Amino acid sequence: MKYLIVDDKLENLNAARKYFREKASYASNTLEGIEKLAIESFEEVISDLEMEHKKSGLDIAHAAGILGVPTYIATGGLGHGKDYVRVIPDGGEIYGSKDNPEIWRDIEGITRYAGKNIRMIKDALLPGKGFPWDMIEWFYVLELGFYQPSNEMKELIFSKLKNDNGVKRK
Repeated sequence: MKYLIVDDKLENLNAARKYFREKASYASNTLEGIEKLAIESFEEVISDLEMEHKKSGLDIAHAAGILGVPTYIATGGLGHGKDYVRVIPDGGEIYGSKDNPEIWRDIEGITRYAGKNIRMIKDALLPGKGFPWDMIEWFYVLELGFYQPSNEMKELIFSKLKNDNGVKRK
């Protein structure tokens, strides 16, 4: 499986590199992530939520959804006096910090499990249809509230993903 990991903290990207090695490509901000989506093929995206703004990770999810690539948000926090990582849309929480390579193993495990659950929901609702990964945005709405990329971000995403025939790939 080929991953795109997007996080604005160098220590988190370094830990992800130690775990994923050649199985992933890495971006340190939203624009770089969108550019990588435009030129490389990925099976899954794992992005931080808060980078340039409070919901930058959802801009990455929007771009990846256009291409049909499932995206998971791995956002850090502090709960019960301990660091934790919450993976959305599954809602799974892992105690620890993304600067630890072993946490990335757990994040990968949660995304695999969540993907199976999302596929089961899709099969129950839309039997025999291909999976509409942009549908995953509704899971984000349930957990993070409604969000739409700005018009400028939508234009940027489309300009990076389009080719002479429209959208680069799906």
